[in-house]
Amino acid sequence: MTVSRWVFGTLFLGGSIALLILVPVLGGEAALPLSIFVSFTLVTAFAAFAPLVVPLVGWPFGLLFRGRLGVLAHANLRAGVRRSASTAAPIMVLVAFVVGMAGTMDTITEASRQEVARDMSADLVLDADRPVRDQVAAVQGVDAVSEEAPVILDVGLDYGGEQITYQGVDALAVDPAGYASTHRVVPTAGSLADLRGETIALSPSYAPELRFKVGDTLPVRIDGGPDRLRVVALLPDTLAGPFFLLPPDVMPADGAWRYAVKAADPQAVAPRLASLGEVKTTSEWIEAYADEEQRQSVDVMVALLGMAMLYTVIAMVNAVVISASDRRGEFAAARVTGLTRGQVVRTALGEALGVVAIGLLLGTLAAAGTVVGIAFAIKDMIGISATSPPWALLGAVAVGATLIVGTASVLTTLSATRTPAIRLVAARE
Repeated sequence: MTVSRWVFGTLFLGGSIALLILVPVLGGEAALPLSIFVSFTLVTAFAAFAPLVVPLVGWPFGLLFRGRLGVLAHANLRAGVRRSASTAAPIMVLVAFVVGMAGTMDTITEASRQEVARDMSADLVLDADRPVRDQVAAVQGVDAVSEEAPVILDVGLDYGGEQITYQGVDALAVDPAGYASTHRVVPTAGSLADLRGETIALSPSYAPELRFKVGDTLPVRIDGGPDRLRVVALLPDTLAGPFFLLPPDVMPADGAWRYAVKAADPQAVAPRLASLGEVKTTSEWIEAYADEEQRQSVDVMVALLGMAMLYTVIAMVNAVVISASDRRGEFAAARVTGLTRGQVVRTALGEALGVVAIGLLLGTLAAAGTVVGIAFAIKDMIGISATSPPWALLGAVAVGATLIVGTASVLTTLSATRTPAIRLVAARE
């Protein structure tokens, strides 16, 4: 362990512990970004302390190694500290980044799905390409209907600079009475009944640092609409949204409309609504929503981690190749003392697989820090307990890392033992 490893390892480990403490203390929306960084700081600390951590974690693996070759592989694993650490480090990074990010996105998606299911009291959801509120309300068996239309607008946020920063956001124009009857959303301040004219209801979780209050005016840019809206209600913190509700006055003339419908007998009412658009039960609509969120999460993860995964795979192979090329003399000595070439290859493979297992374990611990932190933050923010560990992805990463490192180990060991052992030993003497 060099001084630089001790310094950086201590700093990042201390930072990880601080983040894990701050997440439940801060809670809410402030904890979400902190939770995401936990896996990055933890895996950096593990990588810095790898020469110290890998032998310690590798000690119990001696119980799994059997026979003379197994004992030799375990001894090599613990003795070759720098070699084992250099191979385990990229595996830790791969698992922590990929599994940690996937677990974060899956947990947020699952929490969003549960939030939508909790807040929707409607029985049916109708998607239409035109306004049909009156027709829906006239259908026999319909008890309540909420007309909702997506609106894109620019919201001006004042962060204390000379100019206001405008950000494009997705809002929902609603009939406040119908929305309140089909959604279990209770404002934390103000009332949705006041959502008329040049007004807006918003969730402070969109920009918590601005501390919105009822009565504030919000600069906006809406096609054909006002340039300022008065805040009449504060919505609860949310992951799934909507973060902004607009009055029915700003509903677009064309586009897509959604109708949340309450009915005494949903099975009887659904066929009567079919002529007006696509009808789904609330549970079906929520599952479709969750599937779309999952697809977007996968797209984001591929875009963010695609190149990182490629670089870490290259680093894994490179570490194995370099370590094997430096062990020609060691392999030769083992062969002249009685081991066959095949036994040397199997011993090196066993050592490499042990390093893979250590890297997977430490990387999983780092990824778990992020998922647990996100779960705590979500619980505090919206009151929902949700965790969605990406077991399938973790298994795929484990299999992939094992195959890559195992194959690289076998090929490089075969290459390193191609020269007759007696010639290498004689050359060393």
